[in-house]
Amino acid sequence: MALSESHRQLFIDECSRLTVLVCECLSALEKDPSDADTIEKMVNAADVIRGGARFLQDKNMEQSAQLLIELFKGAQDVRERQEGFNVVSNLFGRLTPLSTLN
Repeated sequence: MALSESHRQLFIDECSRLTVLVCECLSALEKDPSDADTIEKMVNAADVIRGGARFLQDKNMEQSAQLLIELFKGAQDVRERQEGFNVVSNLFGRLTPLSTLN
């Protein structure tokens, strides 16, 4: 069964909102790299983005979210994964919110 346009728009809106949240978390972690709550919030948001991206068949967003999850799930301090932090920051900074594509 194909997604209705209203369901599709809900996924787009949610992924866009969560992409902004991930960017905000990344910014906050630059200031406090060991904020476990922010790391967890970011990973959880990426997990939801990954699922939404699958529904929307957006491979770039799905892969970016998967990378973030793999890098930071269970991390205590993003400085432990500085190179990955830089990569994810660049990826999410370049993602175009899906809602702007309509």
